[in-house]
Amino acid sequence: MKIITLILCCFYSLMGQAQLIYPEAKKIPQLEMRFGQMIMDDYKWMENSSDPDLWDWIDVQKDLTASVLDQHIFDNFYNELKIIRALKKEQESAKKVAQKVAFDEPIPYTNPSEENAPSKKEYGEDFTVSTQTVHGGDLRRVIVQKKSDNSVVDILLVKFYAFVKWDSADSFFYTSDRDERLGGGKSALLRHKVGTIQSEDETLYQCQKSNSSLSAFTSKEKLYIKESFSETSKGFIALINPITKKLSGKVFYEGKLLDETTVNESISLLSFKDANNGKINQLRLRDGETSMLIPEQDFVIDNINDINGNHILVIGHKDASGIMAIFDQKTKKMKVVEELMDGNFSFVSKDNEAVKVSFQSYEIPKKIFSLNKSTLKLELVSEEKYPFDVSARKLHYTASNGQQAAMWVLSKKGNRLQAKTPMILYGYGGFLVTVLPSFNPIEIIPWLEKGGAITIVSLPGSLAYGKSWNDLAKSSGRIHSFDSFAAAAKELIRLELTSSEHLGMTGISNGGLLVAGTLQRHPELFKAAIPQVGVLDMINFNIFSAGKYWTWDYGNPFIEKDFKGLWPISPYHNILKRK
Repeated sequence: MKIITLILCCFYSLMGQAQLIYPEAKKIPQLEMRFGQMIMDDYKWMENSSDPDLWDWIDVQKDLTASVLDQHIFDNFYNELKIIRALKKEQESAKKVAQKVAFDEPIPYTNPSEENAPSKKEYGEDFTVSTQTVHGGDLRRVIVQKKSDNSVVDILLVKFYAFVKWDSADSFFYTSDRDERLGGGKSALLRHKVGTIQSEDETLYQCQKSNSSLSAFTSKEKLYIKESFSETSKGFIALINPITKKLSGKVFYEGKLLDETTVNESISLLSFKDANNGKINQLRLRDGETSMLIPEQDFVIDNINDINGNHILVIGHKDASGIMAIFDQKTKKMKVVEELMDGNFSFVSKDNEAVKVSFQSYEIPKKIFSLNKSTLKLELVSEEKYPFDVSARKLHYTASNGQQAAMWVLSKKGNRLQAKTPMILYGYGGFLVTVLPSFNPIEIIPWLEKGGAITIVSLPGSLAYGKSWNDLAKSSGRIHSFDSFAAAAKELIRLELTSSEHLGMTGISNGGLLVAGTLQRHPELFKAAIPQVGVLDMINFNIFSAGKYWTWDYGNPFIEKDFKGLWPISPYHNILKRK
């Protein structure tokens, strides 16, 4: 969450100052008729990224932004931010020795705003491969360097890229979108030979549909592809021969395939079919047979990892709090780890002796635990320390479907919240994404120290309460996310933890849609709103960027039924003109 950005722009730089004069964009009216609906758009011309008028307009917008961010108030906040980051850097250096014990290699701190920082390198015999973003967009640079002197050998331009494996000392497999346009439109598996130009890369397999996604993985030196059909939870896995490019042993699946492939070439499958909280099946790759591994539990299952062949580490969540448990395959019993509650768990690494997991909450910085494979006992390996005390309070509100749902209210410990407390509401509300507790001082501490508060809301569209919670907010049902977000705001106001005069909201991507949609339906509740990189054009989103992969949750606006549901809630097309 880029909370600090919202704080600067929303509550200090804008409020109480002269109204900003935004640059006007020229209007070129264009009319479209779709499924009987007339669509008038004065700004369709701005979709042409090569239009010089567009770039002139962008330059003026950038100047306006700079004039706000360069003000005195920004400097004050940024200086505090630099102090916090410097402290973080010192702490990372201090625990470097301890980390070498805890991990195969130290885990460095990475500033999430450093978009052009290279990713973790994939090491070959003579070369390394890393990636960089291109201006924060979908495109990536793939950088191939010599290990001997770090000199750059190749630079590829890719879209939705993933490194798969080295094929030989001087070639590797990767997935990326690929067609006649640079950056591509259909996902494909390709092979690049170091020292050759990208246009000569060999295509081993390409999806038939542009909205299908492709990934690849290896098991026992065999190369598999996995094609997922965007508009369903279905897909197939097949063995691919890198020489003949032929597929064999194709097996179909329904659900979410997890990362870990077992020794008997079965892959774990998280399925929500007839299981609202999810169950784990095993999909046998040689024949497509499935068998039950872990039945549905009273919490939502997120992921699993084998511990010792009999016991399975299960990570999940319930009521906006993470859960870690151990499942015994012999007794079929699940034991929840009770010592760590109201936080968030994630898998870190595994070796011959132990499985390492991380735990953090809104109040507790990250801790790394080692789970002994033989004794199944947890041991604290390392932990982060901060001189900041955050108070996290879990409350509940009534969502749009009448269900009780959780929200977390964060403030500086000792601060009493009241009607005049500046509050930021944050949410996501889609794509099965459940926002779970995490400790994020770099972005929120300056705000909390100045008396502000933040509330993180569990919303329909997520998996917070199972698959039905996601289904509720699909396509035109997105209004359940909007109205539930507003319901959470009303509850905070009712409890006098803030007021509409002191309440702002923010969200990113689908969360940006959430903010815009909520603001249009409930403008009286909020003083400020920032929909960051929001999906705001709900009737054309799938023809831009990664939008083609989102139709499974939003619906397809070029299908009549979906269009008629999306048209009334598309923020761009339903802007309320206010004097």
